Amino acid sequence: MKIAENYMLREIAGNYVVIPVGQNVVDYKGMLHLNSTGAFICKCLENDTTREDILSKMYVEYEAEEADKPIIDADLDDFLENAKSIGLIV
Repeated sequence: MKIAENYMLREIAGNYVVIPVGQNVVDYKGMLHLNSTGAFICKCLENDTTREDILSKMYVEYEAEEADKPIIDADLDDFLENAKSIGLIV
């Protein structure tokens, strides 16, 4: 999976946003503002990847201990589900 071609991740004044491009500007008005974790996930999604690859990178990035892993798993699943629902990832 990866970010759909009709969205772009951009850093604006130190903040990360996902903006629609092309026809999607008409369909999705506005920007998606991301926190640092959302930006990290979207950076992973700039290239075709899998959920498991993203999860592994998150464990390393956030120095996850065993107790943290179920929370990270659930948060990633929530993000991916929301992203799919708006057509952000394919």
